[in-house]
Amino acid sequence: MEEFIQGVQKNGQLYLPLGEISVALDFPITVNADEISADGWFINEKNHISLNKNSVSLKGEKSEFPPGSMIVKDQDIYIESTLLQTWFPMNFSLSRENMTLDISTRESLPHMEALMRKKLQAKLASQKKSPEDIEYKNIYSPYSVVQWPSVDLTLSTAYQSEGRALQTDFSTVAAGEFGYLTTRLYAVGNYEQKYTARNSDSDLITGISGADNLANDNSSKKVLSDIRLSMGRTDYERKLLGPIRASSYLFGDINAISLSQVTSSGQGRGLTLTNRALNRPDNFDITSFIGDTRPGWDVELYRNDALIAFQTE
Repeated sequence: MEEFIQGVQKNGQLYLPLGEISVALDFPITVNADEISADGWFINEKNHISLNKNSVSLKGEKSEFPPGSMIVKDQDIYIESTLLQTWFPMNFSLSRENMTLDISTRESLPHMEALMRKKLQAKLASQKKSPEDIEYKNIYSPYSVVQWPSVDLTLSTAYQSEGRALQTDFSTVAAGEFGYLTTRLYAVGNYEQKYTARNSDSDLITGISGADNLANDNSSKKVLSDIRLSMGRTDYERKLLGPIRASSYLFGDINAISLSQVTSSGQGRGLTLTNRALNRPDNFDITSFIGDTRPGWDVELYRNDALIAFQTE
C-alpha cells in the first residue's frame, strides 16, 4: 500500500496527521481540527480513542497530552510520531533521503485481513471447478491373455460330537484376466466327513472306550451349493466392439437389466451388452449395488448415521 502523507518536522520531532493516517489505514476516526477533537476506533471496536486539546482517552483510560505533542494545521491534527505509535500497534520509520515513511504493524490491520480473505476466496474458487473443467489423466492399462487372479477364500470348520461329523464350509471370490477378458468366479459349498465306530464283527458299538476293538468306517460328502462364473469387459470411453461403441458386455452368470414396468432384475445365465455411459445412474433417485457377498454376512443401510434396514445374506 502506498499513500501520500504530509508530515511536519519541528524541533527534531516528526509530526504525522491523524486524519490522513486514519484514512490510509482504514481506521474510522473522525477528526475535527476546528474544535481540536477526534473520536473513533482502530482495528476493532474495542480499541476506542477520543481526544481533545488537553487529554486523550484510549481504551477507556484517560491521560493528559504531553506538552508540544500536538500541532493543528491544514484542517488536521498532527501528533508526534513516537506518541502516535504508543496509541496504535505500529512503528513509524522516516527516511529523509528517500522522503518515505515506512509503517510496520504489530497486529493485522483491516485492509491486511481483507487482502487475506480475498486470497483465500480466490484459492477456494480455483478448487471449485465444474465437472466439465476437471481434467483427468488417462492411464492405459491393457488387458492380459492370462493374469494371476486375486482370490479371497473363507473357511470355517465345526465338529459335532453326537453325529461324529466334521463339516467345513467354504466360500471364495476370485477375479483376474483370461483371454483379454475380466473373469470373476464365485463359489460356495461345504465338505462333510463322518466317523462311525464298528467292532470286528461289523456290529455297531456305542459307549465302548476300548480303542483296540474299534475300526473306523469313514464317509464323506461334498456339496457345491452355488457357483457363478462371468467374463466380460468395460470401457468408460465406449470403444468396445467397433461400430457398436459398447461400454460394457458380460456373459456367463449375469444380473439381468431391470426395465421399469417391463421386467425386474434377476440372476441367470446369458449375455448383456450396452453402450450406456457407465457413470450414469439407472434411476435418478436409486443407487444399486450389484455383486457377490459371503453367506452369513450382514448388510446394513444407514441414513444420517441412523440404521434404517439390514439383511443377512
